[in-house]
Amino acid sequence: MLELPVVVTDKVCFSLDIGEYNAEVVTKCNTNEIASAILKILESNELSEGMRIKARKLVEDRFTLSKAIDKMIKVCKETGVMR
Repeated sequence: MLELPVVVTDKVCFSLDIGEYNAEVVTKCNTNEIASAILKILESNELSEGMRIKARKLVEDRFTLSKAIDKMIKVCKETGVMR
């Protein structure tokens, strides 16, 4: 599983999910802020390492295949597609 620090903009639909875990740097959607965020990560091993660990936890908690299946079944039941 990849364990990489992530920079996302506030326009990404996942930004709220991943923001809970502090697994990324969320920026405004402009090149200067994105570049600044990337530099911030590259210049701090401590920040980068912490983000890597938190990113893995986020993926394990929210985005594994079994979690996705569970969410899909829940939505299908709630919408009446599945009983």
